[in-house]
Amino acid sequence: DSPSQIEAKYVFPLDESAAVCGFEAFINGKHLVAEIQEKMAAQKAYKKAVSQGHGAFLMEEETPDVFSVSIGNLPPNSDVLIKVTYVTELAVDGENISFTLPSAVYPPQQISKTQLQTTTQTANQTSGKSYTGLRADLELSLEMPYEIIMLKSPSHPRTQFKQTQTIASVRATKEDAGFLADEKAFQLLIGVASFHQPRMWLESLPDSSSYAAMLAFYPRFDEKTVAIETQESSENVEWCVENEIIFLVDRSSSMKKVERELREVLASFMKVLQRTTSEKRLKFLFNVISFGSTHETFFPVSTLVSLSNQSSTNLVPLQQVNSFFSNIECNLGGSDLPSALKTVYNLIGRDEKINRSIFIFSDGHWSEHQSVIGLARSSSSHTRTFVLGLGDDCGRHAVRSLANSGGGAFEFVPA
Repeated sequence: DSPSQIEAKYVFPLDESAAVCGFEAFINGKHLVAEIQEKMAAQKAYKKAVSQGHGAFLMEEETPDVFSVSIGNLPPNSDVLIKVTYVTELAVDGENISFTLPSAVYPPQQISKTQLQTTTQTANQTSGKSYTGLRADLELSLEMPYEIIMLKSPSHPRTQFKQTQTIASVRATKEDAGFLADEKAFQLLIGVASFHQPRMWLESLPDSSSYAAMLAFYPRFDEKTVAIETQESSENVEWCVENEIIFLVDRSSSMKKVERELREVLASFMKVLQRTTSEKRLKFLFNVISFGSTHETFFPVSTLVSLSNQSSTNLVPLQQVNSFFSNIECNLGGSDLPSALKTVYNLIGRDEKINRSIFIFSDGHWSEHQSVIGLARSSSSHTRTFVLGLGDDCGRHAVRSLANSGGGAFEFVPA
């Protein structure tokens, strides 16, 4: 709606596993299709076109989970439609397929006014506005290989659905479902029949006699059999110390909005930990390290803990830890995870007889991400790192990459 020619930039999140395979722009009735170029060459061509007063557009990857679209010399009062095509592997949530569409870039990336003040021969004014918090409609169409037996949006319960046996349409409007930028990521759960049935896709390559195949399968495990084997194998096991578990808890200011969820998750983990170790008749070394701008340890070094609430010789009752978790507050300022991790690795040593695991509870907004990745990777031979990402604005790429580098797993817990 600007009366002057401007340069516009749109920054948007995509899943880090997504591969962009198409980019088109519709500007005042003109249809433009992008071509792939080497990044530096594409940036140079874009800047040259803008400086010469021509219209131009550029799409590039800012980080593995953030893309941006720049439109140079956009005419006054123009209507612009951007079409981005991408493919990605859908996640699994229990017995359902999960599709997530992030609603904002995290950590927040503001496009500064100076970034947009590019002088061109024909531009009279450059817009430095940053449009955030805009409500939007969301429409999805989906087709499944088997019968759709359930559709649900945990993030937006008022989402509307229409479906046949294998095809469905989904609509979340700004009036009904409140799909709002800078608020909640949209999540859709899809339940299908024959969920565990293996599937294969076969595609012929253009102008070639070769084929490409993709196999997808999600095995079903017999939980009863696993439980029986665990029970039988634990009958003759003596009490021994073979595990060390360290909770690394993010108590930075950004975690304040998920403080309640943090307490609930920690309480749930402690219950599972007590039940599992009791069934397997194991003692374990345990510690909790809180981090923010600084970090602090619950015990000076990892300590043997007992499963009961009563103290015994050389054992610390877990009730002390439970009380700490139930009243935990996120008030430690910034998020200096690298320093906390260095402290952990210095404390734990490299005893190969100990199964050592670190569980990180965070929103993924820590500093010096590459340093964190390097620490986890260099210690993965003797320590596994698991990450719990909390909140709707969780840094999903940071959580995934840290867990993968540390030889562990990750999970997301929405607010």
